Amino acid sequence: MDDPVIGGQIVLRPQIWQWSGIFFRGDCTLKYFPRLCQRLLIICALISLTMIGYLTGFGTDVAVTRFSGLRIFALLILCACSGLCLVSLWGLRSGRARRVAQVWLAIVAFLGPYVVIESALAVLLRERFSPLVVVDDTVHHRLQPDSLVDVYDDEYQYVQRVNHLGLRGADVGPGKTRDVFRILMLGDSFTMGMGVPDGKTFSVVLQDRLQSSGITAGGRRVEVLNAGVSSYTPVLSYLQFRRLQPIVQPDLVVLNFDVSDLMQEVAYRRHSRFSDSGELIGISGFADDQGSAAATQIERLRSLVRRRMLLTRELLYWLERLRDSGLEATVDNTVRTPGTDLLRHTLAADTQNRDSQWANIEESVTLIQELCRENQIHFVMTQYPWGHQVSEQEWPEGRKWFVRPTDHISDRSVQRVQQIASRQGVALLNAYPAFRAKKSGERLYYDDDMHWTPAGHRLMAELLLEFLTPLITDAEARTNPMAAPETDASLNRKP
Repeated sequence: MDDPVIGGQIVLRPQIWQWSGIFFRGDCTLKYFPRLCQRLLIICALISLTMIGYLTGFGTDVAVTRFSGLRIFALLILCACSGLCLVSLWGLRSGRARRVAQVWLAIVAFLGPYVVIESALAVLLRERFSPLVVVDDTVHHRLQPDSLVDVYDDEYQYVQRVNHLGLRGADVGPGKTRDVFRILMLGDSFTMGMGVPDGKTFSVVLQDRLQSSGITAGGRRVEVLNAGVSSYTPVLSYLQFRRLQPIVQPDLVVLNFDVSDLMQEVAYRRHSRFSDSGELIGISGFADDQGSAAATQIERLRSLVRRRMLLTRELLYWLERLRDSGLEATVDNTVRTPGTDLLRHTLAADTQNRDSQWANIEESVTLIQELCRENQIHFVMTQYPWGHQVSEQEWPEGRKWFVRPTDHISDRSVQRVQQIASRQGVALLNAYPAFRAKKSGERLYYDDDMHWTPAGHRLMAELLLEFLTPLITDAEARTNPMAAPETDASLNRKP
């Protein structure tokens, strides 16, 4: 039954006032309340419609053709909000204020506790210290020099120290003395050591093992510098190395190839900048990934959601899973919110032609190798598996977001890396057999997070110790080219 109208005013029935008494007080006749509500609803609808146009690129020069999970989520909320405002406005104008009040009261009853819970979680789980990475115009993103980063997850928590050069670990003195043989580790978050404290990364463990074993380079003390940065690929490592080389002056450079590099390399290269002569000069992290000015605001909102809003973050995670696969690789869908496409090339069922993607990797490897040759630096590579490529016991929970239980693993990508190293004449450490042979003892990977545990870093350090020792101790090996070792991989393993 609609609410009665007395003297041109809408009068809510007593039972409605009793129900909504926590919001309204008075004699049940608020002369200006309906008018105020109508104005607020009009403003709310206009704001929502404006934001919808902004997020979809309507009325701008750029058409948005790729929608991230957060953008879809925001559009759904804005559409629901604008629709509800328009329906409520129609209800007030047609004398259905009681039903409008019921709807809004139900919404407030749901959103109230939701906001309270999110606020409480934000206080309990708030982020401290510096951000993990900062945006850069040349290397896309980097670690913040002279910073402390509080890194925490359900499976680990530690404080990460970044020195004045923007490298994880202790400070490095200016220049390089003659009594030092310096190794520079390039790579992504596995190299950086996501998941373990500063003293347990494989770079630190390797340096400790070299020094404790008395291994020197013709009497020179060996230093290992960790230049790993989360989500780096070979092209970003090249740009980073070009910036660092005159400062750290390494004698040996190790590029640690990660299986995520293949798709992420494609995404980063979309923002490449070249000189007039065609030389790669940088990849800007300021270039928005969606091709619209709204992307910057979306990414800020995404960061807020992930750092502060636990419940909403879980909803978004499921929404990302519902997106169609096979989209063009972007920083958004391969780095910020990676989907199943990221690791599809490691599966036996993958039939996509990836020659152009591997050509990108080889081009970046060539750039690093040429820079090393120009500066008489020895260059080697490594490749290592993710947990789903090792055994069913490693990374059991996290893999569910990328591979299905029925998927079989293929080592085609392992062989492609070996072929690249062989063509380029670069020595390659293939860590797959050693990781797969580890059947007992501590877990090498976390359950949910894809990174190595301290045990995984120790194993990688042991493999590097055996692989690099001849290069360090044999002066002749540091000047003569080396051929890559034969492949030792098996096809179609089950994850």
